[in-house]
Amino acid sequence: MIDRKIAAPILDDLIEIASGMPEASDDATKEYVMVLIDRIKKLAICGDDERRDLWLWTERGTIDDFGDFNEYLEWGGVENHEEFCDLWRGYYPSELKWYKMTFASYNS
Repeated sequence: MIDRKIAAPILDDLIEIASGMPEASDDATKEYVMVLIDRIKKLAICGDDERRDLWLWTERGTIDDFGDFNEYLEWGGVENHEEFCDLWRGYYPSELKWYKMTFASYNS
């Protein structure tokens, strides 16, 4: 069981990884996915292919969840800590970030 919240930057990273690599390769990601699938199966079906739509939110998290200031500085993404904070707030201006997720199971 997952015992901590997933901050928005971490969830965004998981979504990006899943978009490019639909099969989870590490145990932590597999655990997150299996818990999510188990919970989604409890939702009512709303259409063909066992489709389930849901809205979920997560907290923005801390600036440490967003990234490492020294890495951004080294890459040239920011010139100082204030710019790093502004970048974080630009990506995550609200305390919460909402996601619409649709899940379907296609059976031929």
